[in-house]
Amino acid sequence: MFRRRNVLRIFIVLLINFSFPTYNLDAGWAIKGGFNTSFPNGSKGESRQGITLGMNYTRQIIEKWPLYLSCDLLYSEWGALYRDKTWPANSTENFIWVNNMYEVPTGDLLMKMIFLEIPIRAMWLYPIKKHLSLKISGGVAYSLAIMDKSKTINRDHILLNEEEKVYHQFDYLLIEDPDFRGENTGWDMVYVVGVEWERVSLEMIYIQATHSLKVLDTFQFIEEIKMSTFHLMIAVNL
Repeated sequence: MFRRRNVLRIFIVLLINFSFPTYNLDAGWAIKGGFNTSFPNGSKGESRQGITLGMNYTRQIIEKWPLYLSCDLLYSEWGALYRDKTWPANSTENFIWVNNMYEVPTGDLLMKMIFLEIPIRAMWLYPIKKHLSLKISGGVAYSLAIMDKSKTINRDHILLNEEEKVYHQFDYLLIEDPDFRGENTGWDMVYVVGVEWERVSLEMIYIQATHSLKVLDTFQFIEEIKMSTFHLMIAVNL
């Protein structure tokens, strides 16, 4: 796993490389769009589908070599469904008292997050035949959470006695400070395979989460959650 300091060095080197004039090197822009599926790692969440839109800049590293540096800027919606979770009743009273029992809210958490993803990768372009090439690449992706649209659904409650209340383990907690925002950002690993036919490419992108998501706008998870995403995208060179 990359250390953050090493990843930052790679990021700076790639930015410097992109800034040089292209001269006779092949370079260009592309727009892309498609769908993604999220995979919660190490948690009991169910996958959900979302959309991914963005653009790409690619430039050749060495003239006459099919080796490229590629950078994407992606708007990505992904999420997961967590069933039968519990949380305190509200931010001021942890429980609601009902007939000598304590009422604890339950329900399903539908997590839906919007991320800005910036994959930076080295790409090898292998020609199969005229106008048809295989693309294989790998690198790192910086993920930044820009919007949280999560909500609870199928809400219900359970009743606990005094002893059960003391030992009950919540799945997530309410955030009391309305101005509090968690920092859900980090560096992930990214792998891409695809085929390119003239100006059109079909890409399969796998972003393997190496950072954790713990805080939403309203809830804080007891355990950290890692999410991986699989994207199927079509790119058109401009």
